[in-house]
Amino acid sequence: MDGPIFPCPIFPWLTALLALALKDATCEQKAELKQLLTGDGVPQSQTQRIERLREIFQACEVFDKAEVLVERTREKAESLLQDIEDHSVRDLLRFFVETILARELPPTMLEENPGILVQLNTVTNGSASLLPIIGG
Repeated sequence: MDGPIFPCPIFPWLTALLALALKDATCEQKAELKQLLTGDGVPQSQTQRIERLREIFQACEVFDKAEVLVERTREKAESLLQDIEDHSVRDLLRFFVETILARELPPTMLEENPGILVQLNTVTNGSASLLPIIGG
């Protein structure tokens, strides 16, 4: 592939994923990535372009590789935290690690069943509210 793919103002969030894809992509996939990102000769909508990018990324196992990188980074950050003596700084950095490099949790009941709602009538003003049911 000739020259860099960037700058790409349409998809600025692709940097790490794109690097992982380019590492293992075939010549055809690299050429298609360049077309998709620059828009050269691609009459597709942005949604179609993103879907095709996703397909190429999945074919190159980019998401799995990115997850491994995040896990390694999390482990390294957690090991470095143990060496910090100042409790306030260590707690702040631990918060950052837990927030930014958070492990993926299983979906909650509400996320799995977003359409389950119950109507509640308040006694004070007689208004009605819909709230999700979060129990079994």
